[in-house]
Amino acid sequence: MPSRPTEPLEGLTHRTGRFEDRCDLGPLLGKGGVGAVRGGHQRHLARQVAVKTVDGSEQMLHQEAAAMAAVAGPGVPSVFGMGRDDFDRPALYMSRVEGRSWRSLICPGGRLLAPPGAAADPLDWHLGVLLDVAAVVERAHARGVIHRDIKPGNVLARADGTASLIDWGLALAVDERNPALRHVDDVEQVEGTTGYLAPEMIAVRSRLIGLRTDVFLLGACLHMLLTGRAPYVQPDMTARLKAALKCLPEDYPSTAPAGLVAIARRAMSRRPGERYPDAGAFRAALAACRATRRARRHVASARAAMNCLERMWHEGGDADVEALLAPVRRHLVTALHLEPDNRDAMALLLRSGRLQDSIASRSLCTRAVSAPTAPRPRGGAVPAITRVG
Repeated sequence: MPSRPTEPLEGLTHRTGRFEDRCDLGPLLGKGGVGAVRGGHQRHLARQVAVKTVDGSEQMLHQEAAAMAAVAGPGVPSVFGMGRDDFDRPALYMSRVEGRSWRSLICPGGRLLAPPGAAADPLDWHLGVLLDVAAVVERAHARGVIHRDIKPGNVLARADGTASLIDWGLALAVDERNPALRHVDDVEQVEGTTGYLAPEMIAVRSRLIGLRTDVFLLGACLHMLLTGRAPYVQPDMTARLKAALKCLPEDYPSTAPAGLVAIARRAMSRRPGERYPDAGAFRAALAACRATRRARRHVASARAAMNCLERMWHEGGDADVEALLAPVRRHLVTALHLEPDNRDAMALLLRSGRLQDSIASRSLCTRAVSAPTAPRPRGGAVPAITRVG
């Protein structure tokens, strides 16, 4: 079907408005329930873009463009404009975001994949991704916008731990600052991904849908990191909707860190009032918990090293022990930077100081014993001391 001419968009379209005159389409980057995203190359600007098309739901695409424009900044694709393709479908032009689907890095059973540099603690890397997503949502909340479809499948993660939150088609305005967006009071049906829905999204009680709804979804992402699955995995949609409405507390694996479990449970409370008030509060709690985990990992490394160094010292290896104390102290200083009240780090720092003092004392004694004595004069006589003055 030939394309329909559209109103030219400044800096984006050619005067003909024809799709092929504006952009050469590339490979399929992703596909959802109502649309698809392809890579593209804008000829007259010589830049790589992403082009999203939908089947019929033009209003949703306009809403997505308005939402991304409202929350523009790091972690959100930039909107370049809108048009139509050769099949007369609405098309959204945006910046092409690099990254891998976060969902593809979370395996069933809770096994987490991470870049080579983060292999020692994959969970820590994934928590960094979640913190980056929460920062995007925090900025959206500050601008009066909620996402409503936060899930690992809508996040593109990069090796350095940064991430982009995509698919803003269900975003809503919670106040009057964004008149181009649909308002939260206009919700009339269940919308979202059934495996992650907050209870108020099922009941369609718009007075309860708000910032804390996104907090629930952030908690659902943390839930997936701890369990390897979405909160609701029933085989059919009706069963998932019923489970989401009940929102029963989850029994997490015994290996799941207690601090993270507590955050997930609070964020996913059935009653919105019992959750964190917004994404910023959720992010602060998660960042503190991550810092504590990191601090304790540093303390564990320092403790193991201290035990070894003390054994070496008792065996007489002073020089080696003194050289190896410096990295132990760095571990402990880092731990106290992350968690200033960490008593174990304080105690180990004092212990390392005592070991350093013992090494210094032994070194002084050794030098004193081995120092050469002055030769006595012949005949055993002690030379007289002449007083002056």
